[in-house]
Amino acid sequence: MTKGTRTIVLVLLVIGAAFVGALMYGQGYFSPPEQNNVVPNPTPYNGNTGVNTGSEYSGPLYMSVTDAITGGRFTTATVQINQLAADGNGRFDAKGTSKLSLAQSANPQSESMIWTEGQSALVTVTCTGNPTNGLDYYPVTYFMTFTQGSHIYALPYKSCFTEVGASDSSHQYTVNTNPGSGAVDTGLTMKKITVSLATYWAPSGDLSIFPREQANAVDMSLSHGISTTLASVADASTWVDTDAEITANCTLTSATSDKLVFGAQYGDASLGWGKHFIGFDSTGKVQEYGGILVISTTDTSMACPAGWNVLNRVGLTNEVAFYKVLDKPFPASGSTGSWTEDIPMNVAADGAQYLMKAWLLDCQNLDTVATLGTTTTSVPQASGIYIDSTTDYGVGAVVQSIAMTLSSGYSATPQLEAYFTTPS
Repeated sequence: MTKGTRTIVLVLLVIGAAFVGALMYGQGYFSPPEQNNVVPNPTPYNGNTGVNTGSEYSGPLYMSVTDAITGGRFTTATVQINQLAADGNGRFDAKGTSKLSLAQSANPQSESMIWTEGQSALVTVTCTGNPTNGLDYYPVTYFMTFTQGSHIYALPYKSCFTEVGASDSSHQYTVNTNPGSGAVDTGLTMKKITVSLATYWAPSGDLSIFPREQANAVDMSLSHGISTTLASVADASTWVDTDAEITANCTLTSATSDKLVFGAQYGDASLGWGKHFIGFDSTGKVQEYGGILVISTTDTSMACPAGWNVLNRVGLTNEVAFYKVLDKPFPASGSTGSWTEDIPMNVAADGAQYLMKAWLLDCQNLDTVATLGTTTTSVPQASGIYIDSTTDYGVGAVVQSIAMTLSSGYSATPQLEAYFTTPS
């Protein structure tokens, strides 16, 4: 083979190798090396739950907290951020050790606990301060996953949790954000940010908590129809019923299709009442708290109103009682809230006069109400399991100071009461 021939053959081999290489690249047999985009991590929190492998993005939360109605930012340590990590299987155990409670002394601020990409957390925001003209803030629990662009959900209901492991002293849950679960897509997403060369996870907007109206600014009433007020009180802090609150009696127009109406009116703008929130008991079991309206009547023929539930209170032998779980919307900023709740009447047409009593209570353990038929004016407690601040959920007291008690088989200490007569 001549020198010129050898040169031609060598050129053809190089061209052929390049062609085959290009073909293999296009078929995915090999690819270029990945770019290393890892950002240096900040100093880990001593009790961190993340593993800084050097190949995953990690860092603490960096976030702000606002009033859900006015948008005002908190700048004092009255706000507390409570973080709870899921295990490697996505399960949450409130009795576990992967958690941290931290006062929010600035907005925004680092929340210290290190989160590695792919982890999930429950973040509960509480506050021991008071809104303008109000009393306390309802807490909010958020579910977040530490991946770029993942959605952040608020979890106000027990139905947002699925129990996957339980014993007498421990409970484990996964979070359900599917439609119908009650989980609220906040519209916020998770993002990666860098502040002063440190890496953080940050919601795309502020987390928020809900301001509660104070007791002495709430009016309530029992009415028949739209024009006849049977009883009312103009100051919820004195909701201990007396006959002086009764302004009229009524006769039902039908035994099965008439109704009484309970109404509430707030006196201050930008405040609400009865927000649902979740917490954990001493075994780590999820509990749901919310507002309820309770009625009882000496007319034991009365059937449970549509949309209500029977209150199975032991010892209530001379009356029947019912309750409805309330979830009233909060007013817009600058507006005052009000609402009404119908009490459909289904009674015997005996022409007799009966007494109806009513109680309006927030922060009630809905499991206890459903199973035991009891209500309370006590503040819900977290037993130091997950939320370990002095006042736990930040709700310092139930707005209304009077709950149902019993006396000789009858309900006692009503907030309101009124008389109705059934048709003959």
